Amino acid sequence: RAARVASSLNHPNICSLYDVDEAYGHACSAMELMEGQTLKHRLEVQSLAIDTLLDLSIQIADALDAAYSKGIVHRDIKPANIFITKRGQVKILDFGLAKLAPGWTDAAGDTAITALPHATHAGVVMGTAGYMSPEQARGATVDFRSDQFSLGTVLYEMLTGKRPFQRASSAQTMAAIIEDEPPSIVELPGGDPQLWHILERGLKKEREQRWQSMREVGEALAAWLCERGVEEDICAASLRTTWENAGRLEVAAHDPEIEERRSATASPPGGHT
Repeated sequence: RAARVASSLNHPNICSLYDVDEAYGHACSAMELMEGQTLKHRLEVQSLAIDTLLDLSIQIADALDAAYSKGIVHRDIKPANIFITKRGQVKILDFGLAKLAPGWTDAAGDTAITALPHATHAGVVMGTAGYMSPEQARGATVDFRSDQFSLGTVLYEMLTGKRPFQRASSAQTMAAIIEDEPPSIVELPGGDPQLWHILERGLKKEREQRWQSMREVGEALAAWLCERGVEEDICAASLRTTWENAGRLEVAAHDPEIEERRSATASPPGGHT
């Protein structure tokens, strides 16, 4: 099923599946040849520069936005399912837990998509404990905002080297995901209030309070990079050209909550903070 779903998605940041077959009683698939390593392995050996990890996050957001345009929720976004090629291109792997968003119908009639379940049985927990959303941990229905929470958890780990809700056991970790707030990154060396606002919003317990599309997440992160002089992504494409949408890139960069935080941390006239 994972292979059929992945093959229905044509996006540069989603691993391409070319064929699915069976040989000697075993399922097999033909996929694109990729050289590189998973984000999990990358983080085990080195920390990432801020512009690099945000570029990766923007690529992930774009891929998940494309998946959700077909109603597909991945449900298992984590470093082990994110591949980074040698040239820095993200490839999302493993759609084995993917499902259709509630109420979604595929107008094109793609059988690989329409064959997906619309929901897990109530109370059944699906996903990886350290990266699942609160609604996943409760066994509730999920939509793209669940993947957004998981992406936020991955971004937090890239920034800090720690998972925000990791505890001694899976049960304690899931309880923390449901009940505890993530520690702020602002107190860490180089912690940025504006970046924390973007990340914190994606980690809200109530999905209605999160970003309302993956596109918005990508725009907010691209705006943050552009404000700091990073004008191109890993493919040398203009971040502004790619992500600016009717002025929303500028809006994301000047969110009222961000401006309030900036004012609170600004140096007083003639002095220093």
